[in-house]
Amino acid sequence: MQHISWFTVFVTAVWGLSFLFSIKRYLTRRMGGRVAVGPVARALDPGEEIVMRGMIGQGQRIEAMRYYREKTGAGLKEAKAYVERLARG
Repeated sequence: MQHISWFTVFVTAVWGLSFLFSIKRYLTRRMGGRVAVGPVARALDPGEEIVMRGMIGQGQRIEAMRYYREKTGAGLKEAKAYVERLARG
């Protein structure tokens, strides 16, 4: 059995990570800054939107973002944008 040094493992890991990041950077540029990661978020039901408007009206924006993410599977950025859009009217 051949002995592999820690240096070889480290260099291989760094090379692999840099390769993955370069692919991500390429895809991000290719898609105009938008890369879909994870499942696509679903839309809220009208009843769920009413619940969220109530939370926002009570000043519970963080809880509204948490609720939105739980119900739709969206990311934090999307949840924040949705809550801010609802808050504006």
